[in-house]
Amino acid sequence: MTHQEFVIRNTASTKGRSISITPTNTSLVVLSCGRIILDREVNEVSANSEEQEVALICLKGEGVVTIDSETYPMKRYDGLYVPPKTAYQVTTESELDLVESSAPSEKQSEPQFVSFESVKNDPKLHLTAGEQTYVRDVYRVIDENVDASRLICGLTFGKPGNWTSWAPHEHAQTKEEVYLFIDMPKPAFGIQIMYRDLSKVDFIAPVFEDDAVIITQGYHPNVGIPGRGINFVWMMAALRPEIDRDWTKMQFDEDFGTSL
Repeated sequence: MTHQEFVIRNTASTKGRSISITPTNTSLVVLSCGRIILDREVNEVSANSEEQEVALICLKGEGVVTIDSETYPMKRYDGLYVPPKTAYQVTTESELDLVESSAPSEKQSEPQFVSFESVKNDPKLHLTAGEQTYVRDVYRVIDENVDASRLICGLTFGKPGNWTSWAPHEHAQTKEEVYLFIDMPKPAFGIQIMYRDLSKVDFIAPVFEDDAVIITQGYHPNVGIPGRGINFVWMMAALRPEIDRDWTKMQFDEDFGTSL
């Protein structure tokens, strides 16, 4: 991969539904990601999951996702799992920004709404990881709490100036991943690193709000600037359905530790 192929800049540039990250235009094999951005001018989109399972996480605003006759009100950081072969409609009366991820699935399951409040108050799904200069809050929104086949999605909020995704870990044999950076208004930025060998780093660059980084190989720690935290949605897809859908399956760079 070239340096440019690791990062997709400004994924929030288009209103409506835009799936800008797919296996056809990146090194990803099964994971696709995009945004649904609505306002009073463009206040509705319809889609069908077809042969994919879909995870939606609300980044900003409020709106409603309708599946059949069931409505799911979405507000900040709420999640919704949409099974394969399911039509869904997204509407808002004001503004709404959802991140959408998807992966091929044959699993027969039901839609499942996950409120951020339920995640925040569940010690299995909300953890404060790390120590001192790498402490951060991790929220597992679409995880063992959802009957999915491949997708695992959540949120990480770093403390000002801190590292996250530390100790450096990788999961190239079991899962691929996309980081979408959020809640980092300018001039805030972070530094994302990806490496298999620190003597020849694969990728290192500043990342800004709405940038997305493609992770298919290597360790991938990142760090916020002094005074600002680095924050992101992480979206993973298991390469083998069911078998690899385990957030804890990862390998660490043992030079820096063996736990998050």
